[in-house]
Amino acid sequence: MAYLTDQIPATGVNLTDLFHIVNPFDISQGNPAGSSYRACFQQVLSSLTGGTSVMIVGPGICSVERCGNNNDASGDYSTVSGGQCNTSSGYYSTVSGGYRNGSNGLFSFIGGGYSNTSSGYYSFIGGGGFNTSSGYISTISGGYKNTVDTITTSGVYDVYASTIGGGSCNTISSYSSGYSDSFGNTIAGGTCNTTVSSYYNGQTIGGGVRNTTSGDYSTIGGGLCNESNKYSTIGGGICNTSSDYYSTIGGGICNTSSCGYTATISGGYNNTSIGYAQTIGGGILNITSGTTSTIGGGVCNTSTGFNSVIGGGALNTTSGNTPTIGGGTKNISIGNCSFIGGGVCNVALGSGSFVGGGGSNTSSGGISFVGGGSQNTSNGCYSTVSGGYKNKTTENHSSILGGSGNTTSSSGSTIGGGIGNTASGNTSTIGGGTKNTSIGNCSTIGGGDGNITCGDISFIGGGVGNVSYCDMSFIGGGKQNTSYGIRSTIGGGGGNTAISSGSTISGGGDNTSSGCYSFIGGGQSNRSCVGKGSTIGGGLLNTTSGNTSTIGGGNKNTSIGNCSTIGGGDGNITCGSNSFIGGGTANGSDCNGTTIGGGSGNTISNNFSTIGGGSRNFLNSEYSTIGGGLCNSNAPVSGKSTIGGGQENCVKSSYDFIGGGSGNTTVNSASVISGGLGNTTTGSTSSILGGQCNKTFGDTSTIGGGSSNTTKGLGSVIAGGLTNTSIGDQSIIGGGGINVSFGCFSSILGGGRNTVLGCTSTIAGGYYNTSVCDGSTIGGGQYNTTIGNYSSILGGTGNTVSHDFSSASGKGVYSVSACTLHINNLAIQDTPITDNDNTNVLVRDSSTGIVKTKDIATSLHNYGSYISSNNQPVGVAGTVHTMSADTQLSASGITISNGGRLTVSKTGVYNIQFSAQLEKNTGTKSTVFIWLYKNGSNVASSNTEVLLDGGSGDRVVAAWNFLDVASNIGDYYEIRWTASHTNTFLSTDPSPTYGPAIPSVIITITQSA
Repeated sequence: MAYLTDQIPATGVNLTDLFHIVNPFDISQGNPAGSSYRACFQQVLSSLTGGTSVMIVGPGICSVERCGNNNDASGDYSTVSGGQCNTSSGYYSTVSGGYRNGSNGLFSFIGGGYSNTSSGYYSFIGGGGFNTSSGYISTISGGYKNTVDTITTSGVYDVYASTIGGGSCNTISSYSSGYSDSFGNTIAGGTCNTTVSSYYNGQTIGGGVRNTTSGDYSTIGGGLCNESNKYSTIGGGICNTSSDYYSTIGGGICNTSSCGYTATISGGYNNTSIGYAQTIGGGILNITSGTTSTIGGGVCNTSTGFNSVIGGGALNTTSGNTPTIGGGTKNISIGNCSFIGGGVCNVALGSGSFVGGGGSNTSSGGISFVGGGSQNTSNGCYSTVSGGYKNKTTENHSSILGGSGNTTSSSGSTIGGGIGNTASGNTSTIGGGTKNTSIGNCSTIGGGDGNITCGDISFIGGGVGNVSYCDMSFIGGGKQNTSYGIRSTIGGGGGNTAISSGSTISGGGDNTSSGCYSFIGGGQSNRSCVGKGSTIGGGLLNTTSGNTSTIGGGNKNTSIGNCSTIGGGDGNITCGSNSFIGGGTANGSDCNGTTIGGGSGNTISNNFSTIGGGSRNFLNSEYSTIGGGLCNSNAPVSGKSTIGGGQENCVKSSYDFIGGGSGNTTVNSASVISGGLGNTTTGSTSSILGGQCNKTFGDTSTIGGGSSNTTKGLGSVIAGGLTNTSIGDQSIIGGGGINVSFGCFSSILGGGRNTVLGCTSTIAGGYYNTSVCDGSTIGGGQYNTTIGNYSSILGGTGNTVSHDFSSASGKGVYSVSACTLHINNLAIQDTPITDNDNTNVLVRDSSTGIVKTKDIATSLHNYGSYISSNNQPVGVAGTVHTMSADTQLSASGITISNGGRLTVSKTGVYNIQFSAQLEKNTGTKSTVFIWLYKNGSNVASSNTEVLLDGGSGDRVVAAWNFLDVASNIGDYYEIRWTASHTNTFLSTDPSPTYGPAIPSVIITITQSA
């Protein structure tokens, strides 16, 4: 069923038109949808006059009001759409509902509520009671007795675009102003909050009670009785006051930011920020009065300096530019850029000064530093006290790292720690210890007790009671060591004294280094006296007095000569410059450049001499040497001599040498005794290699060994033996006994009681042989005698040769003529028979049996040279031919047969060479094969092929050699060839364009071995 209300709406209605009226609650007509009636529009309008549910035209032009509730839309184009006793008197004003609301301003609006007044242009009140919005484009969303005022003085200025969200008794106030408009102020809610709009803009109160903003863009988030002025902000809290530009109070109680441009108080109680861009994080009764100063928190802290910082703590004060106190109690940071980390009663007075913590510390120097501890003072600029107790730096750049009662009183001085130390020299250093004093500039004490450095750049590493007096002196440690010299050094030990500049004592006890740049390595009671650069390695009671002299160690050694050295030992003395004693006992070197390796009681009294060791050796000449041994010596004139060792050997001349042995003596210069017993060299450059009681008188003579041998001739030699005598110059005795060589260049190689009287004569050996004349020789035997010059006896017994150039051999043979061999018997057997192949010089004639010499000029080699002047065709291809060379040019021992067979008459190595001119008479290619043929067989691997690939008349020369061994007399050779085509032949040319005739074949054979 269709409802009566489902009708199409009417259009074009006028007063005479009928209305269709439906009453859905009247079912008298029997329709459950209601009853239906009709009436004209005039009837309906008359029945509704005076009703409260009908909007009617108000008094104002085009105004509308709800009738029947005492509403008044008197303003042109105004509207009162509901409520009671509401008034809309402003142009285009609106009251939507409520009671006794008045919308008086142009385009003003009141949504509802009670006794609200919207009198400002474009003002808005959403609801609530007793709210007043008189500002231009102002808004009150609701609440009770909230007010947006307007400027009361005449002029063109307004309060506009301000808003109160709600709450009660909030006021955006309007004081007299003749400057400019006030706009954009906001109170979100709360009670009795006030923004003072005397040309101030953008003020905001979020809520709270009795909060007041009185400056442009000032803000209060909430809280109680807070005041914000000039772009300042209060987040909340109670009784906080932010009165300068861009200042901020986050919260807390009774905090004041009064003269601080961009100052900030985050919270806390009764904190005060007076200066520009200051910050207080929190705490109680803190005050910042310096520009950009900061207090993080704490109690009763005061930050008065520019850019000063107090992190926290209590009763701390900063007053210099950019000072900082991290925390603690009663700390004072006055100096510019000073810092106190914490602690109690610390004071930072100097610019850039620093106190890390501790108690009662003072940092008063510029950029001074106190790390911690108690009652420490850093007075000098850039001075540092890291910690400890009652430490004090009074000069610039000085430092104390810790300890107690330490003092630095000079610029750049440093004390690492310890007790009662004093650094008074500029850039001096004390590492630690007790009661140490560093007086010299750049001086250093590492530690210890009672040490003193007086010299500049002096150093004491540690120990007790050490004193360094002079500049750049050094004491490593020990006890009661004293360094007097500039650049002197004492490594350690006790009671050591370094007196001269550059002197050094490494350690030990009671050592004294008084020579410049002298050195004592250690030991006890050693003295390095006046000598510069002297050295004592260690030991006891050693003394150096020569410049750059050295004692390695030992006991009671004395080095007097410059550059002298004693390696060790006991009681050794070097007096000469550059002298050396390696060790031993009671050795003495008096002269320059001498050396004693060791031993006992050795003495050198001349320059550049050497004793290697031994005992009681004595050198009295320069450049001489004794290697060792006992009681060896040389005379003062025996310079450059040498004794290798042994006992009681004596050199009496220069350049002499005794290798060893006992009781040997060299008398003349450049003589040598290698060893032995009781040997004597008298001749200059003479030599005795060994043996006993041998003597050389001749210059450059030599005795190899043996006993009681004597050389008297110049350059004579006795190799060994017993009681041999070499008298002639350059004579030689090889050995044996009681041999005598009188002649120059004569020789006795051995035997006994042999005698050579002639020059260049020789006795090889034997017994009682005698060579009287020059150039004679006795090979051996006994009782043989050569009297003739250049005579010889090969051996035997009782032979005598008295003729020149004669020889004898046998027994009892006497020479009868010169140039004759004399023997008892002669047998010649097995003499070769002479023939052409025999190479012996002595041969026997086969027919007569006469022994004779052979003519050695006879030729030993065969040869032959042959040619052929005929063409030699191959005929049938592949037919093998022997190269024909039937014309002999020269030959010896070689025969040719069958046109090309070569037969040898001697065994040996033969070189066979050939040259063959190959030619073909057609254009067809042909290959020629050539090889060596011997004794009826081809010689292996001797074949070679030659290709003829030109036109007709093309010629190629084949030429090479074969080397072969003919092992038998009568061996023969042939050169064989064949060709692959019948057009091939070996050609000859009797009259060529140039030169002589060209044979077809040339063959030579030569025996080469």
